[in-house]
Amino acid sequence: MKDYSRPNSVYRALCEVWCPDTNTFITTNGEIGISLWDIREITGLSIRGDYYEEVVPSLSELSNSLPQSCLYLFKAYSLIVDKKKIDRIRHADWIEFWFQEDDCVLNSRKNRPKETLCRDRSHWNSSLSVDEEEELEIATYLSLWLCRFIFPSRDDYLKVGTFKTASRMAAKSTYSLVPPILASIYRGLTETSNCMASHDIGSIKYAFPGHFLYAWAATYFLRGIYSNIDKSIGRPIIRRYAGTLNDL
Repeated sequence: MKDYSRPNSVYRALCEVWCPDTNTFITTNGEIGISLWDIREITGLSIRGDYYEEVVPSLSELSNSLPQSCLYLFKAYSLIVDKKKIDRIRHADWIEFWFQEDDCVLNSRKNRPKETLCRDRSHWNSSLSVDEEEELEIATYLSLWLCRFIFPSRDDYLKVGTFKTASRMAAKSTYSLVPPILASIYRGLTETSNCMASHDIGSIKYAFPGHFLYAWAATYFLRGIYSNIDKSIGRPIIRRYAGTLNDL
């Protein structure tokens, strides 16, 4: 997860020409839309695959049909809640638990040691193989990635509904993430556009993955938006805009 410049002026301009009835931008050159293929090229994620939903699996699923990593994610969540005496945990709590404290900096611009997964499993009374450890490490990251980068919320609380998907993705299952990402962008644009029309910007409560929208805008409207873009970088296209600064 990297830094992406998101100038307010660009988003405001997009919302001003957004038409909720057609889910397109109405410009002087006609209608312009964001397609599933656009999001696929920008994100590098799949259009096809299992349906994405955020659900808490049953005990039977955890014990019998889901990857073992899913059970450990829930155990970790429970341990953090008990230790901190809280009802919900934040992204920072999740990072602190899984990674050693000195390696918890998520700033890609700083030099830091490679993150090391916390290996202390004694309190779980279980041992994992090397492959299971690796799968759990991937599932741990994906659970945060889904909450923070793919389907963000206005707060920074970790969503336990992502654990099932994260563990199955770590076990090499493919999920159809592009359609819900596009739907989320549509909803975010529509809500903002409606609030702008009613002069009630403060009532916007919906969060969506806006960095993908900015990457789309930068792809089709390069002039005056971003500088220092390396066009030689291939898919996913959003990698071209990581760390670049806007000119506006």
